[in-house]
Amino acid sequence: MANTERAGEPFVYEGKDLKAMDFARNYHDWILSKFDPFVGQKLLEVGAGTGSVSRMILDRYQKETWMLEPSEQIDILKFTLTSLPNSMPAHPVQGFLADHVEHLKHLQIDTVFYVNVMEHIEDDRAELRHVFDLLKPGGHVLTFSPAMPWLYGRFDHRIGHFRRYELRDMKEKMRLAGYEVVRAHYVDLPGMFLWWLMFHVFKFTRLSRRSVRWYDKIVIPVLRRLDPSRVLPWGKNIVVVGKKPASSSLPSVLPEAA
Repeated sequence: MANTERAGEPFVYEGKDLKAMDFARNYHDWILSKFDPFVGQKLLEVGAGTGSVSRMILDRYQKETWMLEPSEQIDILKFTLTSLPNSMPAHPVQGFLADHVEHLKHLQIDTVFYVNVMEHIEDDRAELRHVFDLLKPGGHVLTFSPAMPWLYGRFDHRIGHFRRYELRDMKEKMRLAGYEVVRAHYVDLPGMFLWWLMFHVFKFTRLSRRSVRWYDKIVIPVLRRLDPSRVLPWGKNIVVVGKKPASSSLPSVLPEAA
C-alpha cells in the first residue's frame, strides 16, 4: 500500500500477487502472538486489504477495531466484515492515515497494527509521526515488516515495496518519531533463505498458494515451538513495537527523511 496517489486519481493496490498469503493462517496467528502483550482496548489496523488479518484481530482480541484501507479492496473488506458472525464492532474506513488523524485522535486509539504494510508506504517516517500524533499516551504501534535489504529484488518492486528493513534502521525511525522501542527482533530465519532461493536464484515471479500453504502448515508450527526470534541475528522479517510515552508530545524538530 503506497501513499503516492495523485489528486483526483483512484488509488490502486499493487500487491495483489501477495493474495496467496491470505491462506497463511498459522503465519498470521504467529505474527499476532508477538503483539499480544501490547494490545489495548481501542484498535486500528492500517492497510487492512481484503480483511484476512482483520478477521483474526477481531476474533483474537474481541475489541472494537477500526480498519483503514485506501485502495479498491475496501469493498471486499466491507463484505468480509459484514459476513463475520458475533464479532466486536468493526469500522472499515477508506483512505490513508494522514487523512484521518484528527478523526481517529478523538477515538482514543491505543493500538495500531501494521502487518506487512509499512514497506508499502513511501514516507514511513511521516507515517510513524502521524501514528504518534493520534495514539493515546501509553499506546503502542505494532509493526511486522520484510527485512534484509539485500533480499530486495524485482518481486519486491513489482508488489509495491519501497524497501526491506534493517532492524537498527526501523528502531531509529521509531525513536526519532518519539516512541520508546519496547520490542524489536528478527523472525523467520528459514524464510530468509527460501526467499533468496525463490526470487533471486530461481527467479520466481509470484507466490503460489501451494508453497504458502506448505510453509504455513509445516514450517511455521516448528518455528513457533522453537521460537528463537529474540536472539536471531537475521531473518526474513522484523517485529518492532513502539510505545508512546504516557506523558509526551511529538518532538518539535525532527530530522528530514532521508
